[in-house]
Amino acid sequence: MKKLLLLVVLLMSLTACKHEQEVQLQEVTLEVSLPESDSIKGDSQEVKNVMADIRHVIAQRLEIEEKDILEIEGDANHLTVNLPMPIDTARVNRLLSQRGEFGFWETCRSDKIAGQIEEGRKQMKEGDRLLRLLQLSSNDLCILGYAQEKDTAEVNRLLQSAEIQKRLSPDLKLCWGAQKEEFRGNTIPNNDDLANDTEPAVFGLFCVRGTSAAITGDKITEAKDEMDSFNHSPIVILKMNEEGAKQFTDFTKKNIGQQVAIVIDDQVYSAPMVQMEITGGNASIAGQFTPEQTKELALILGSGILKGTAKIATK
Repeated sequence: MKKLLLLVVLLMSLTACKHEQEVQLQEVTLEVSLPESDSIKGDSQEVKNVMADIRHVIAQRLEIEEKDILEIEGDANHLTVNLPMPIDTARVNRLLSQRGEFGFWETCRSDKIAGQIEEGRKQMKEGDRLLRLLQLSSNDLCILGYAQEKDTAEVNRLLQSAEIQKRLSPDLKLCWGAQKEEFRGNTIPNNDDLANDTEPAVFGLFCVRGTSAAITGDKITEAKDEMDSFNHSPIVILKMNEEGAKQFTDFTKKNIGQQVAIVIDDQVYSAPMVQMEITGGNASIAGQFTPEQTKELALILGSGILKGTAKIATK
């Protein structure tokens, strides 16, 4: 009996030691960028309120206790935080660099928009350059075209030309996809500098419609990552409050047979086709995600909007 008791005590001690090793913490400094506003300056109450919100969101995204995030007196641009070791700096910075502004949006067919852009392009001095960088895709779906990742900023600039903008509806919102697309065109846009065996990162440009999202992130009560039971791929499951559930029912009923866009921080994460009216306030985000990506996405959406950005400060 004594030997059995001794063995139990030994096992408990080993478990405790292992647990202590697993939860070793390291203190790091986070560099915080506050949103630009006249009221968010100095030591104002607004700064204190924003910092409190930031601490709350950071705690949820990093899955730590809020008490482990400490403000530095007299310094509104830095926080100290105790993180479990080993620290994945890249992952922490990804989680804290995104605002997390979420919305369901309506979309529009790309064929009409592509025609308007082509008309405007012909009047531009740099029209040929736009044609080389952006491969237009005129169809009944909402992807307007494709461009290499390195060219997206330049395409954005060219699309802001007066010749194009005057032809587009003011409620049209062009958003790049968050994920690399399987390019469906005959030639890769701007492929002159590519080696024959190089596969570029090509992203789709989506036609989103409306002056604001139909359902916003404040209606989400829970976001969690799961594996789809049908195709065994990683997805994010969203649950909405009563108001959001009603809005989502109306939204899906209105858009049966149409694509809708799931937009986060002005990037389209998914554009599913609505097959039927959806009740109950449950939705999912599916795509070519890895389990780690859906985990991070669920943490970002479940924590709410980050009022500012943060990253691990470099020494």
